[in-house]
Order: sequence, then C-alpha cells, then structure tokens
Amino acid sequence: MNKIFINKAILLELKEKKIGLYNKCKNIFPDLDKWISGEDYPTYIQLIELSKIFKVPFRYLFLDKKPSKIIYISGAISNDPFYRYKFKKWKEILEKSYPNAEIICPIDFIKIGTKKLIEGNNKDIWADAMIKCLKVLKNCTDIFIIPENIPSNGKEIEIIFADHLGLNFISPYEI
Repeated sequence: MNKIFINKAILLELKEKKIGLYNKCKNIFPDLDKWISGEDYPTYIQLIELSKIFKVPFRYLFLDKKPSKIIYISGAISNDPFYRYKFKKWKEILEKSYPNAEIICPIDFIKIGTKKLIEGNNKDIWADAMIKCLKVLKNCTDIFIIPENIPSNGKEIEIIFADHLGLNFISPYEI
C-alpha cells in the first residue's frame, strides 16, 4: 500500500481541537500518533476515513496551513428551484475574491434530492439537512448570505446561529 504525505501540523491541530474525535481515530488507527509526528504516513483509504471522522474536507489534510478564513454560503434552498445555480455562482465569486479561504457550500455536502426538499413536505429530511449545515457552520469563521428575497427558514436559522457564534458577515458589496 502506498503511503501518502500529509501535513502533520494539520493533524496536530485536529488532535488538539477535536480531542473526542482524536480518541475515536486513535482506536481505529493505532499509528495515528506516528502520522502526527511524521514517523509514518497513512494510506489513501485511511485518509478518506480520517477526514470523515474529523468532519473536514479530504483536501484539508493536504493544506500547507489551515485557511485563515472559512466562509459558509447561506441561502434559500427549499423555496428556490434555482438554488444550485445560485450557490455555484456565488461559490465561484467567493473563491476568486478570497483565494486563500476555504469556501463551504451546503450543496456540496447535503445530498438530498431537489424534489424531496422542494416538492415534498418532509420535515425530517429538512431537519437532518439543517443539523448537518449547523455542524459545519460552527467551524467557519465567516458567513456569506446570498442576496435574494426568497423566504427561507433554514437561512434565518443559519443567520441567527452565525450571529450567536460571532462569525463575520461578508456583504456582497465587499466582494
């Protein structure tokens, strides 16, 4: 099996900030401390599992350093049949405006069929999606709200939560 070089500083930071998840990883990967010290490296398959357990994007493990900004994009999904286009467009704009930031877009990690959210009235699906979004949002430094006049309970919850966490709100006029 081929071992893959990763940034041990990123692993060390994950260990220090997410001790409970580190302990879970340690049980699954006995060589985790060797990976952190640079004595050994994980395989590709181990890295995939590691990123899932630590709840970070896979690419995060290869960064030279943690991004200084982690920007979450918020906007209407359930009430907007064009939400995919809008989220993709604003993600591209934010990536150009903040090249050293990590841009977090819910459509990248919420894998729910559009019809279930838009046409259905399944509160369990919506609630599960919101819980995932809030878990991701709590690890961000900034939030960008897509400028639109479409009502969205999810967007309002994210705004309240981001304000409570003290996240920086990025205005479309700053971009």
